[in-house]
Amino acid sequence: MDTLPIEQLPDIVMSKVLGYLSFDQVAKLRLVNRYFDQVCRRHLNLGFQRVEKIRGQYLKDLKSKLPRRESARRNHKYAKHCDILTAIDTRMNLLSMTFGKYIDANLCCFIPGKIIDEIYNVLGILKTKCDPPSTYGVLQELRDISSMAMEYFDDKIAPGLLRKHHNITSTSSATVSSMMTMTSSVLMTPASVSSSLFSSPITTSTPISRVSRFRDELLAHKKQTMEMVVRQTQKHVKKAVNRAVQRQREKIDKLEQLINNQASLIESQDERLKDMNKKILENEQKLADFVTAKDVVGRKRPADNDNLTDDHNAENSSSSSSNNDKPAAKKIKTS
Repeated sequence: MDTLPIEQLPDIVMSKVLGYLSFDQVAKLRLVNRYFDQVCRRHLNLGFQRVEKIRGQYLKDLKSKLPRRESARRNHKYAKHCDILTAIDTRMNLLSMTFGKYIDANLCCFIPGKIIDEIYNVLGILKTKCDPPSTYGVLQELRDISSMAMEYFDDKIAPGLLRKHHNITSTSSATVSSMMTMTSSVLMTPASVSSSLFSSPITTSTPISRVSRFRDELLAHKKQTMEMVVRQTQKHVKKAVNRAVQRQREKIDKLEQLINNQASLIESQDERLKDMNKKILENEQKLADFVTAKDVVGRKRPADNDNLTDDHNAENSSSSSSNNDKPAAKKIKTS
């Protein structure tokens, strides 16, 4: 009985067969041969795109069920679901930034298939449980494996892919230049070389040149897009910095105004203190004058008391002498 090689199966059949496996197993099947590497690459890339669409649609459906009032959303039963899906979106954007440009240049595929399996696992938890666990608990495994995958790719795989791309580009350009030289040397006569150089350029339509030109255009487009994103980011950052500087300047102006008000208040208080010190000195002078006058009056008063005592004694003595003379007169009359 004749056997059909697996390489001759239609792509839709292989995609259906690989759909029964996990994406982690599909990523490991790339080591079988070139055919499996090509088929598994396509399956992994489509799986990452598909899970991203599923997540976006699920988040859109949940947001449509949330109330419009922001304060009421935090207490809704789907609020935690939306937080988890938003965190997954952030993680997938980081993965796209890491692998996207190499996938677009056809240098690699989405290698970590286990990440896709974990995203599907989290989506299954959200769809089956009305009250899922905390965001940190649900996304801990996804956060760990995605971080390790991005770090390993940047440190170990990306440099080799860049060298490979540079070698392919240099080889294709060298091949095109050599073919152009051979064509010009074989087909052109010496008499027509000068005229052909100035009349029409040499064009080639080899597959290598087309691939090289396509990759160059793709990289240029990616570079232009990144530059535009960087410019927009710098513009937003500049606006934010300007707003922050303006707010700080307004705060500084308010503080300067407050300092000026406090300085004027201190000056007025100093003037009041000077007036009070002046009044205190005047009162002290008056008190000293009063004390001095009191001492003078106190010294004069004992002398006056002595004079009054002498006069009183003299009056008493005169009155007693007059009283003694009256009985003698009475005696004379009786005799």
